[in-house]
Amino acid sequence: MKTRRLSEREGDSSDKGLSRRQWLTGVTAVAAAAVVPATEAVGQTGASRPHRIDTHHHYTGDWTASRAIEGMDQNGIATAILSRPGIPVSDSEKARKLARDTNDHGAQLVRDYPGRFGLFASLPLFDVEGSLREIAYAFDVLKADGACLVTSYGNVGGTGTKWAGDPAFAPVFDELNRRKAVVFIHPTTPMYFNDDFRLQSGSTRGVSGVNETALENQFDTARGVVSLIINGTVMRCPDIRFIFCHGGGALLSLHERLNHLLGEDRPARTDGSYHSRYIPNGFDAEIRKLYFDLVRVANRANLALLTELLPPERLLFGSDYPPVPISETASQLSSLHLDGKLLRGIERDNALALFPRFKA
Repeated sequence: MKTRRLSEREGDSSDKGLSRRQWLTGVTAVAAAAVVPATEAVGQTGASRPHRIDTHHHYTGDWTASRAIEGMDQNGIATAILSRPGIPVSDSEKARKLARDTNDHGAQLVRDYPGRFGLFASLPLFDVEGSLREIAYAFDVLKADGACLVTSYGNVGGTGTKWAGDPAFAPVFDELNRRKAVVFIHPTTPMYFNDDFRLQSGSTRGVSGVNETALENQFDTARGVVSLIINGTVMRCPDIRFIFCHGGGALLSLHERLNHLLGEDRPARTDGSYHSRYIPNGFDAEIRKLYFDLVRVANRANLALLTELLPPERLLFGSDYPPVPISETASQLSSLHLDGKLLRGIERDNALALFPRFKA
């Protein structure tokens, strides 16, 4: 595998002119309508029939269905679950409209290309009432396959950054739990504020010219997971199936320390906060309830750690297309010569447990 500079923006020729931030915040305009009708066959150039299920595939910017399907066929991908992370924090009515337009467009793609696409509906999590309305519409009307959130939301209501497990968002997760939803949570670069709530630079911004997402996204995944666990969301909502990106980012490297600090061997604090109260079985037990895709971690070193800590059925195939070439994870997995059962689980079977409608 070729080594790339961390500061280099990843992608292929289809996303020229778009920054990584535009991909991750979802602030670009709704993607152009698909240019190939559903009835038009797309030539398969791969060596085998497409079978993989891609749980990390973005439809934004200049993405088109025809280009995506061509890449999917070339890389053995039968179905991609579409997501557009990060409805930006702004006026609630504008955010609700953007979420609705985004989800309507995604649902139309699912209808136009049966079996090739699924949909994670975008929610404006910082707007609890708006999110509850959009959940009802997305699941009851659009028949979405799940919901899409990001790990943190900046300056929510003038109170600073809130991570996904903040108690303010509990009603949204309770409703998603009632619906037994799959929830895809994508990392973002958190916003930092001083005491006057003036925006400050993030902890890794400008470090030796490294693109801030190269490090900060990985740590925000860890922050998002810890937030959901220590605030009790994962335990309180056992019927939500959470999917996180990039093998959990920095999370699994920190698991031993987190397990020690937050596990069952630690007494409850005098104020009654989280140690034994929220994590009676230890931090690792809660991690094992989550799913992780293998974008940028499909190598022997990372897989050794992931398979040591997690049940193999919690690992999923993802491409992170278009910011990452659609072929990357597929080619890396193929080169590892994994056990057949493990490979089948990663590429398809584990996702089918979450999305059984794609079994046909």
